[in-house]
Amino acid sequence: MSAGNTNILMNIWAALQEAKGEVVDPPFSDACGLHSTIDSIPLGNIPWEGFKVKYCGEIPENAPSWMTKEYDVWFRNPLDVLKTDFAPKKVFGRNKKRQYTDLMSGQWVWGQADELAKDPQYHGAIFVPCVLGSDKTTVSVGTGHMEYYPLYMLSGSTQKHVRQAHRNALTLIGFLAIPKRTGKFHNFRPAIS
Repeated sequence: MSAGNTNILMNIWAALQEAKGEVVDPPFSDACGLHSTIDSIPLGNIPWEGFKVKYCGEIPENAPSWMTKEYDVWFRNPLDVLKTDFAPKKVFGRNKKRQYTDLMSGQWVWGQADELAKDPQYHGAIFVPCVLGSDKTTVSVGTGHMEYYPLYMLSGSTQKHVRQAHRNALTLIGFLAIPKRTGKFHNFRPAIS
């Protein structure tokens, strides 16, 4: 929601409270107050960065508004999010049979670590695979019926018990906010710059 719309919403909130005869301030004085509150949330020390994208295909006369607007993309640096000190491992059960408990116990990870070890430039380096995922999340209240496509990242070095306990193993690293699809909007994602 734009800063101007946030300010309007806070004014409407205050007017509704006043009309009800209640003296209750809106949750935020204005957009700056909202943004200051959001910025003060302690969700780690990796800052959010952003950039804008827009449709870069041919724009016809009477083009739909989504073709001419810019859209915000927010992200956190995946390299900073993934910092870790784990190494590949082999896990064996009581019967001396190998067990595959998580990504770092798999044969593929050992192969990647062996490849790194072949080049002296990478001696002392660690292989940290990352798993990326995305889904569509529709948010309609106060956002103008936008669809958000969040991008999540999971460090492959995260142990299974941590991942299953929902201990912040999955990290939101970015998202693209775009209007709900209408007409030729499905062409938008492949044609952004």
